[in-house]
Amino acid sequence: MPVEGAYIEINKKIFLFSDNKGLVDIPDGFNPSDSVFISHLSYKKLNTTIEKLEKLSNVVVLESQMKELKEITVSNLNPKKYVEQSIKLISKNYTYSFEPPLSLHADISFSNSDDNSEIIKYKGKLKLNQTKKNIYAGKDNFTEVISENADKYIFQLKPYNFVSIIPISSHPVIKKYKNFSFHKYEYILYKNQEAVKIYFQIDRKHGGQSGYLIINSEDKGIMSLSYSINPIKDWIGEKTKKGIVKTSLLSYYVESDYEKDNSGLYSFSSGRENIKVSTKAGKDIVNTTSDSYLKKINEHIKNENLIKLEDISRKKTSP
Repeated sequence: MPVEGAYIEINKKIFLFSDNKGLVDIPDGFNPSDSVFISHLSYKKLNTTIEKLEKLSNVVVLESQMKELKEITVSNLNPKKYVEQSIKLISKNYTYSFEPPLSLHADISFSNSDDNSEIIKYKGKLKLNQTKKNIYAGKDNFTEVISENADKYIFQLKPYNFVSIIPISSHPVIKKYKNFSFHKYEYILYKNQEAVKIYFQIDRKHGGQSGYLIINSEDKGIMSLSYSINPIKDWIGEKTKKGIVKTSLLSYYVESDYEKDNSGLYSFSSGRENIKVSTKAGKDIVNTTSDSYLKKINEHIKNENLIKLEDISRKKTSP
């Protein structure tokens, strides 16, 4: 099965993400001994080289991070109470999301869903401070593509929407867990640690959402979560000079992974946000997809190499 969103880092300089077919286009110019690091939320990390990849005919098989525990003796678990206990321990188990200023590798794109044409494409380093107004893109080692017609497509979505998936407390199932039902659970090994995978859902009255949490059995830290939100008609409405602009949510999907740092506290490690919307302005209807892949890095980005991320979509350059 193709793995979408696998993170590939070459020589700690070039980073890439696999597409929805599991494909990665590695540029020429690398030596056989150059290192390749591959990771994904649901799969074990892999360290290899360009030479070894070529011997595998450039096809890599990743091993799942999640393994069901066949033999385990436990008392019956109340999944909702278990999640509640985990949420109450967030202040103890997690570090502040943007302190010190969080550095990320990011691959952010906006595209026309109807013909797959790119509207905005950014790939490079990001530096995040406390608020979305303080998100900066590193000018070194980055690429961007901006369509001349960007304003035609983008109404409500902004390049910094993905910020909401970083703090553990920002996810709907954490903020409003009392409204969710937790209907199923299983004991697994995740990243070689015993964990409980708890499935959740909420009815359409409250937004319509389903997914799962992976909670460390030892300290009850939430190690990973994934969920999707059902379509919502007229999700956002805005009054403009041209009249009412209505944006409907076609699909919304999130993955977020959290790992312990050197202090023993959990912090954001990697994630993905995919949003598909349909925007209607008068007689015009435009379908847009926003896709963001994020991977935390331990690198210092100099201030002189930064530009505001929100400025990317304001430029008027041809692709």
